[in-house]
Amino acid sequence: MKGSKYKKMFTMTLMFNALCVLIISLMLINRLLDTRYYMIDSQTGRLETVNRIAAASMQDYFGKIKMSLNTADFWLESNKDADPRFDKDFLRLIELLEINMSENVDFRLVSKTGGLFYIPSKNTRPLADVGDRSYYLVQQDETTQGLYLGEPVKSRVTGKWGIPISFPIKSENGGMSVIFGALEIPTFDRIFKNFQMEQGGSVLLVRSDGVILANAPFDENSIGKSIADKEFWNRAVLNQNPEKIFYETDELDGIPRFIVSKEVDGVPVYLISTCVKAQILEPWNEIIFQTLGSIVLLIITFALLGKLIFSLMRRLDMALGDLVAISNTDHLTGMYNRRQLLERFDQEQNRIQRYGGHFAFAEMDIDHFKDINDTFGHEAGDEVLRKLASLMKAHIRENDIVARWGGEEFVFLLIETDYEQAIACLEKLRNMIKDADFGLNQKMTCSFGVTLSRPDDTCITIMNRADRLLYEAKSKGRDCVISDQEKQD
Repeated sequence: MKGSKYKKMFTMTLMFNALCVLIISLMLINRLLDTRYYMIDSQTGRLETVNRIAAASMQDYFGKIKMSLNTADFWLESNKDADPRFDKDFLRLIELLEINMSENVDFRLVSKTGGLFYIPSKNTRPLADVGDRSYYLVQQDETTQGLYLGEPVKSRVTGKWGIPISFPIKSENGGMSVIFGALEIPTFDRIFKNFQMEQGGSVLLVRSDGVILANAPFDENSIGKSIADKEFWNRAVLNQNPEKIFYETDELDGIPRFIVSKEVDGVPVYLISTCVKAQILEPWNEIIFQTLGSIVLLIITFALLGKLIFSLMRRLDMALGDLVAISNTDHLTGMYNRRQLLERFDQEQNRIQRYGGHFAFAEMDIDHFKDINDTFGHEAGDEVLRKLASLMKAHIRENDIVARWGGEEFVFLLIETDYEQAIACLEKLRNMIKDADFGLNQKMTCSFGVTLSRPDDTCITIMNRADRLLYEAKSKGRDCVISDQEKQD
């Protein structure tokens, strides 16, 4: 095998191994990306589910507060002479309503002049002036009256943060114009504890205008702040994409988070749940190193495998080369054998049937070869065949074919050759054989029969013609070339 062929095989082996490594690496990377998408999808899906449950809980919670305020207003309107600060029946009603709210809401009153009163009140003097609070002011205007979630405020009495949910008192019993439920913000921390993701999860209760009403875990610094100017608020909350349940942002605290949101039915608030992106993908980061290790191991394995394959291919090629030579050539002369000639004949016949043209087909027989074997022995006869084969190989063109058909008989397949060219070639060969020294101390001659291919020829039909012509050459005294040119003409 030539060095260039080794180099080509080695290059192809390297390319094959590199392609295998590339394909498997891409498969591993694709699987790695699929795992990442799966982690994100599964965790954000879980986040969305938890958020939806939390929103339903808030809907129920605010629904109870709204019902309680409506109930209190209805009672006062039905008992216009009762002073809600001191009336025992009203106080009993409020007590029951607070029990219904698990005592997480304190109901309070605000007079027409903005004075704050607890229920029950100890005296007629207000505890504080809340006339500047939005939950009071909004109920003084008929165009804005109704259930209202005020901004989170820090109580001027208790110092605790709370969300006032106010409602107008139409009958203004005892000079009171507003009743509101003071929902302490730390209460949300307890409510949302079961709705927080382990991966740095947080929950925000945000009014429809973007004001943060409550959060868990509780963060006093963000309470009452507006996020209406944040991109995620406008894109992910107000204009939710139905094809994507989550949104990625770091606008809340500078940490990349996945967020989902849902509007609480019946209340102008949104519930936003978040989890930290890095914590969700932490297991995936470990998989990255495992995958990289697998790829490196894969490269080493395929490099060793490539070396082994190359060695095996080299041995196999050498073995196949020997096998092809054995199967296609005559072991004595090294010329093509009958099998290879038949194969090449089929190829040439298919070619001329497709593109036109012709080839010359000739049979040659050594004259009186039996006498040579009988006189000089079979070893001398074999040596004659070998020398004759060398002479013919040197004489014919590279693309022509000469094969040993059997014994002392040879067959020629001369490509794109007409009668004149074929006869000239064979005549020259005949004279070269007659003048050659075969070490026998006598001249050796050969007889030839040559014909041209026909489109409908088979190997049998063309050989039969050549065989008849060879027999004719023998009958005419041997040492001549006989063709059927005249018959064709």
